[in-house]
Amino acid sequence: MRLLVTGRLHVDHGLVASRPVAARWREWPGPEREALEEVWRGWWRATLHEYPGPVTDVLETVPVSGGALGPWLPVWADTRTESADRHLRDAVDGWLFGEQLADVRLGFYTELHA
Repeated sequence: MRLLVTGRLHVDHGLVASRPVAARWREWPGPEREALEEVWRGWWRATLHEYPGPVTDVLETVPVSGGALGPWLPVWADTRTESADRHLRDAVDGWLFGEQLADVRLGFYTELHA
């Protein structure tokens, strides 16, 4: 995860997201599970505050690994910065197809319906 978060692991983020799920991270001992969750929270917040940045890549990783998009969107909505707004504009532009919101699915195996 350290290599991924620091931009030194050049693989598909969606594929990486499936690895903690396969490793059954939710069954890990508390400290290890909490450490991974803390990395995800910090990575998400840091990404929202830096533009340009890999916001859609983080969304390919964190919610898929955690199994839900919902907990991450309020953080984005509460981040009232120019960079967070620019990320939103870019993401929505990428998700639109013919001026309609596409059927957005996240993850290498499109396992999380957004």
